[in-house]
Amino acid sequence: MPPSESDSATSQEQQRFPFAITAVAPDGSGNWDYDCRITIFDGRNRIQGGGNGRVNLDLRKGLYVVRLVSAGSMTEKVIVHEGPTDLDIKGPVRSSALPASDTRDHHEYYIGPARQFSRESTTDAPPSSAGSCRLMIMFRTRDMEENGAFAGVDLGSLQTPDGDVVTSFQDEDLARDPGAGWAIFSACLKPGPYLLINEENADQIVMPIHLFSGWDNLMFVPVDMTRGGGREEKSPRVNLSRASLDMVAHDRGFEPDDGFSQKIDASVQVLGKRFGAIPENIRTAAINGKFDHPLAGLIGACAHFLRDEPDPNLEAAMLRNLWSLMPGSPDVIGLFFLSLRRKDSQRPTDLAALLAAAEAAFGKSIAALLPLATPPMLRPTLDAIIALSQELPDLIAARSWLETASISDYAAGPWGVFDGSPMVSLVVSAQRSVQAPLSHQKLYPIVKSVFSLTLDLARRADWAISKDATIKSIAESPLALELGRTQLGAKLQELQVQFFPDLIGANDTVSDVVSKIRDQSDNIMHIGVSSSLPQWLLDMAQDVVAQEDIDSMARDLARRAQVPIRVAASALQLAKGSKSTSDGTAPTLEAGA
Repeated sequence: MPPSESDSATSQEQQRFPFAITAVAPDGSGNWDYDCRITIFDGRNRIQGGGNGRVNLDLRKGLYVVRLVSAGSMTEKVIVHEGPTDLDIKGPVRSSALPASDTRDHHEYYIGPARQFSRESTTDAPPSSAGSCRLMIMFRTRDMEENGAFAGVDLGSLQTPDGDVVTSFQDEDLARDPGAGWAIFSACLKPGPYLLINEENADQIVMPIHLFSGWDNLMFVPVDMTRGGGREEKSPRVNLSRASLDMVAHDRGFEPDDGFSQKIDASVQVLGKRFGAIPENIRTAAINGKFDHPLAGLIGACAHFLRDEPDPNLEAAMLRNLWSLMPGSPDVIGLFFLSLRRKDSQRPTDLAALLAAAEAAFGKSIAALLPLATPPMLRPTLDAIIALSQELPDLIAARSWLETASISDYAAGPWGVFDGSPMVSLVVSAQRSVQAPLSHQKLYPIVKSVFSLTLDLARRADWAISKDATIKSIAESPLALELGRTQLGAKLQELQVQFFPDLIGANDTVSDVVSKIRDQSDNIMHIGVSSSLPQWLLDMAQDVVAQEDIDSMARDLARRAQVPIRVAASALQLAKGSKSTSDGTAPTLEAGA
């Protein structure tokens, strides 16, 4: 019996035709983009197939959605498939602060100055920081039409972890073109850690930067126009979380068509968004230990350790190679900690075991680097350090930048950016310095009130405290003393007076403290270190505090809050002391928390 019309129609619907999609690089070269992931969906959003660079399938007639993902960016295209289909589709154009030729906003008025000042300085570095590693920081808007952002933006400051200010980004240190929307700082500095600090919504946002011998760091930091709530006008914002880093051999300079730098920048974006795939040549070079570029090796290794594909021999070579390129780097130490996550039965349970494992991994001891004090550049390595500190209380230095990063609730992008407000320098520039020392009559009540009322946890002292009363007798405990220093630093900052807490001892009298503050008031541009626990952590501690052993509670709180175990213990002691005070008993805060 001959087939009916309906049978014929059904047969045609079931017939399959070739369906081929090629991802083409968006730079106009026409080259295939093998780092672009292609996924094909049918009309019911079911995946029909996928691959990198090119996909060949046999599909029935119908509507299909082709999704292309590259460097954390995505584009989709609807295809009507009625017969053989073979299409070239441009991959998504990524957005980046790096003015590379494969990005959306690579304007010539950014490329020119980036090339120039990646090879020459805009100012001489201070003698204490001068060295042979160039650090260029280019602040830029999306395009020159947003140049108004530079009219009211504070670019922040660059300083060392010890508080030596390298620059406050004043005009004399910069090359700038406000009309085009850019400003550049460029100078040759010593290898080592630096902190880029900027105020955001009253918080001091900190981005760690590490310089290594023989390499230049070229930073590109976007200045965005953001809108507040309601009908507020847009306001400028330095967005450290979206910064790009191009690390190049010394004096090689920036080149917008450098495909390797483009892939590294794209890899960093993927790492931050956790969306898309690291370019294959970056990842495989890191896995096989065949790299001589510090940032490429670091990003590739980080991507590997975040995947569940352990290979002890390859990982050992990877870590040792990275350590030779970046000696002392907290990022490489963080990668080592990431590798330990896969070895539950072999994970160090104390610092001695950790040191032995690290020496086996790197071929050198890291004892001189512990406890760790400076945060790494990358978010995954920072998280790895914090995770291990939940088991090893002495891993992170007390009252350090790294400890501050560990309790920050600010996290965005691929970098280890954090709210550094508790540790930001109480710096007074020469222009703002106090012309005449504050009187004893003005300082005395400030010092006395701060240490007598520290967070309502220390014993409330009577206003008849004499000038000979020691800080220890007022503040009750070493922990309350530390919190008192924090409050005193804040009070003095309001008066434009810098504060050096390490000068204050528990046996100092109120009169001693006043004298020390007055003696140091002529000094400027020094750091005043403070340390405080965030309210969210104190609230969590209040919820779980009990009369049982602090150590067992601290381990649980550290894991829940993702903070170092020593910080968790401090929060529990404060909560326990606060509870005792509310019950009518005196707080008993332990020393050494």
